[in-house]
Amino acid sequence: MLGYGDKEKRLIESGFDNVKSVLLGDDIEQARRVLFCLDRYLDPYHRNRLSYENELCELLENIVITSDEDGLIDDCLQLLGDYAVIPLTILEENIESVKKNMRSQARYVINMQTESFV
Repeated sequence: MLGYGDKEKRLIESGFDNVKSVLLGDDIEQARRVLFCLDRYLDPYHRNRLSYENELCELLENIVITSDEDGLIDDCLQLLGDYAVIPLTILEENIESVKKNMRSQARYVINMQTESFV
């Protein structure tokens, strides 16, 4: 079962560069724990705003475009769909680069966000 703890919270609170290094690293399970924990920071209910939300959204878009890991892509799309604070231009312009079996989900998230920014 996927979960997170104080280690992931501290990592997220330590700044964007540290989060980026884990999300782009080789440990997929650690990256997924960080993504799961990010929900706590991006959900307005928890009132834990991150100063790097725009950069994080762009990173999540780039992971969706470049990753071969379905679970990682799915986690990123979930966060983008629920909490993106910017239009998903990177993802929209590079939709053909998304892994084929994940494109319909990516298109759904793009369309959902497009409607919320109109």
